Amino acid sequence: MKKSVLVACLLTISLLALAACGKAPVVTPTPAQPDVSKSPVADVKPTISVNDITASAGDIITVEVSVSADSTICALDAQLSFDTNALAFVEKDSEKSFAAGASSANDIGNGIIKLSMATVDPPKGETVLFALRFRVSEGATVANTYALGLTVQTCCNYDLVDIVPTVKGGSLTVK
Repeated sequence: MKKSVLVACLLTISLLALAACGKAPVVTPTPAQPDVSKSPVADVKPTISVNDITASAGDIITVEVSVSADSTICALDAQLSFDTNALAFVEKDSEKSFAAGASSANDIGNGIIKLSMATVDPPKGETVLFALRFRVSEGATVANTYALGLTVQTCCNYDLVDIVPTVKGGSLTVK
């Protein structure tokens, strides 16, 4: 017992002497890196898509932006584009939307709605991230198909690792 105490004291004195001379070994702790491989769906490349809709002039429709399957998406910034000659934005359907809300930086008059979400609990299974209500304009041409474009600017997981999803726009066909 006395021997181990003596060795510990000598080791401490040696390190203090080295430190005083500037010769002590410097140990810099390495911060722990997140292990993204632990995610059960780390290999899944999600598809984010907009639904296809058939409607008549004057109808209220719901455009859904969905993720296809289990994913690790915890943050998303996207942009939905639409033809203002065919659609007029009405409101966000909060009851159908997984995401807390569409951002307030919208350019609805030019047919652009910016969508943002952040969560610590990624969606499970096929999930509607955003549900947006539109009125089909009276001036929409019958038998015409209008694009509902989707662009994803940012998509990442909880550890802020980029996810590159497959992106599929939708369409509105006026009957």
